[in-house]
Amino acid sequence: MSGAGDALKEGFNPSKHLGKLVKDEYGRIIGRVAGFANYLPESEAPSRSKPTATLIVETSYGFEEYDLSRVVTANENFVVVRSEIKAELVETREKILWLYTRIQALESETDSSSVEEPVLTAAHIQHKSRFNQLVSYIRPLLEQAQRRVDKLRLEIEILERGLVELNIAKSTGEIKHDEFEKWSKILKDGLTAAHVELSDLEAEMKVLSKIELEYRNVFKVEILSGESGG
Repeated sequence: MSGAGDALKEGFNPSKHLGKLVKDEYGRIIGRVAGFANYLPESEAPSRSKPTATLIVETSYGFEEYDLSRVVTANENFVVVRSEIKAELVETREKILWLYTRIQALESETDSSSVEEPVLTAAHIQHKSRFNQLVSYIRPLLEQAQRRVDKLRLEIEILERGLVELNIAKSTGEIKHDEFEKWSKILKDGLTAAHVELSDLEAEMKVLSKIELEYRNVFKVEILSGESGG
């Protein structure tokens, strides 16, 4: 399973990145690092559903917090963070498959394990309950991802239309060649980023849709029988 971002594994220190531009993994500029926050695990974080550490990023819409686990890398100019919706899709998929593997391992231990049966039963119920909880979360997560997909498709249409208009303006002499090169590059870079993100999201959504279809009822009966039998 994916955990903390690559930058964290290398000892990422938020205080050393104040003022740096923040980009998403597709190269878009999100904003600038304006601060950071730490939450005490034993008090604030669980009750507020907060990560233990965040970057405070100034964007064009205000200020937002980014979990440090989303930091991919950082250099002297930029901090790169993972897309939130893509990160959720990947993390949910990995957790479900990880739990499925553990549940299968627990079932294979039923007859041969030296662990007492009530302990194994409790572990089964705990794992399967969490598994079903994650599978039930797939549908709203896919709906959220679909809204992002729809926005990206609209963005692609806008950028393509903009490129057409720039070419016309260049041909008619409305804009100079250097202006055309500057702005067409910006639009093309945006178009590339949108297409790559769209492809990534659609691929992850396809996998999660298949998982939901195959796994949504796979352990339901077993959990109920385990609970009633206890």
